Amino acid sequence: MADGVTFLVAPLALAIFGLPAAWMHPVSRFSAPGRFSAAFVAGTVVYTVWLTLLSAAGIRWSDASVIVPLTLLSIGGALVLARRKVGTEVGEAESGSLVWWAAAISIASGTGHLVLMALTSRATSVDYLYFWGVKAQRFAALGGIDTALLTDPLAVHMHSNYPPLVPIVYAWGISLAGRLPWQMGLASCAAWLLAGLPLLRDLLARRLHRDEATLAASFWFLALALALPAALSAGNAEPPMVLFVSVAIAALLEGSSRWLAIVALSGVVLTKNEGLIVFLLIAAGGIARDLAEGARGARLVRRAAPMLLVPLAALGSWLLLEALRGVPMGDATRERAGELALGRAGDVVAGMVRNLDAGSAGLAWLVAVAIFVAARRRWRALLPAIVPAAGTLAFLFVYYLHFRGDELDTWMRWTMPRVSLSALAAALVGAAFAAAPDRRLET
Repeated sequence: MADGVTFLVAPLALAIFGLPAAWMHPVSRFSAPGRFSAAFVAGTVVYTVWLTLLSAAGIRWSDASVIVPLTLLSIGGALVLARRKVGTEVGEAESGSLVWWAAAISIASGTGHLVLMALTSRATSVDYLYFWGVKAQRFAALGGIDTALLTDPLAVHMHSNYPPLVPIVYAWGISLAGRLPWQMGLASCAAWLLAGLPLLRDLLARRLHRDEATLAASFWFLALALALPAALSAGNAEPPMVLFVSVAIAALLEGSSRWLAIVALSGVVLTKNEGLIVFLLIAAGGIARDLAEGARGARLVRRAAPMLLVPLAALGSWLLLEALRGVPMGDATRERAGELALGRAGDVVAGMVRNLDAGSAGLAWLVAVAIFVAARRRWRALLPAIVPAAGTLAFLFVYYLHFRGDELDTWMRWTMPRVSLSALAAALVGAAFAAAPDRRLET
């Protein structure tokens, strides 16, 4: 039991490597939990990139090569930033008791449902056993990314080209817990959502009344706590994926946290292969919003270039390892691009609709879409959410047109609930910001 608890809370310690984020504007004005959450997001990304580069260079992970340099750099950066004078966040009074109780009940019930479904193995899939957990154990035992495993022809089922964030974070937990507690490890899906909740709430509170921000953040949590088990995602990469996607979009919609969006987008591309598509869609939404608001020339380049180049550089650490260590960049288990079965378009659309249940009979989607429709006059300001939500679904439509087998419906029931979670997260965050008064939804 003790090792299971250690494994669950171990990722939170990665916040020590992202301390400067807690002193960046406007996070420095956030609540203590919100600042910790920002440090956790940044620390997780920094830790993943650093360990990937070490493995690319053939350097073993150790206290001397990982803990010491990252801690010193993090504390040093935080001390430099902490010398700046910052005020406290200005806003309305704290949430009233009724709002607090509604949020507490939503979060507690969502957490309870998610953990119960996870610990009874009803919220996971074979992916956790076949590759996420196995990779993590091998990485922890070797003290580095096990390229021998990833290049083994018999390990083709492990999707060797998947980005390394999840097994690297799990390997960190294993190093502290002493082993991978397979059953308790499933409950980590709740930890990812809980870790991002205060940051999302504080970002929302920059554009909404605090009561509204609290309720919107708790609805985001409850909706995803229902969707993740329905998608059999416990122990897999979807929980961190929806966290990074949600933070990235919220930071773009908030307007003054663009650096935080860049950090979260780096997490998106390091978590799953489809993260590259989602990243490009979020970036496209941000750029489209900037264009709609009049950004041109040098100003547009200054805003767009870091948002594109930094996440691509983070992904470059993984691509560098693949190139240097012979890890395949393609996936032999996937269909070849361009071979479309256009005659199945109707079946694909019907299958997508059937599999957008999200554990709530589609209610989460219906609420988000209804709010977007009500706020349709402000669609330009909401493009950082609208483009990835709609674009991800459009991408999935084309993806499923590539399926050549006879079991299209089975394949969609197996994959669609999971791969659509990023679109759902985008829709939920966008809908929350859509409720902001016109004067506040500005960048």
